[in-house]
Amino acid sequence: MNKHVDVEIYLKNIYSFFDKNPDQLKILIGSIDKDKFYYKLEQKSIENYKTKREPELTRKEMITAIWELHVEDVKKIKRNPFQKTKFGVLCLN
Repeated sequence: MNKHVDVEIYLKNIYSFFDKNPDQLKILIGSIDKDKFYYKLEQKSIENYKTKREPELTRKEMITAIWELHVEDVKKIKRNPFQKTKFGVLCLN
């Protein structure tokens, strides 16, 4: 995918900030994989550049990206509320 210089600069600034402040990244994304989050930001930034000619994500776009990643993770979780343990079968409802 062909990226613009503005997109590259924007993403490098974000990556640099979170590399220097990993605790802030953890607060922001929780249990989401960092690489998945960065990939999602890259895709949204490229999309913004193509439509608005600006790579920056708004606060709403950033939150939406995080929410989408959390939804993907939740869908992967088994939907069975019962779990076998050494104490027997427990309901995690």
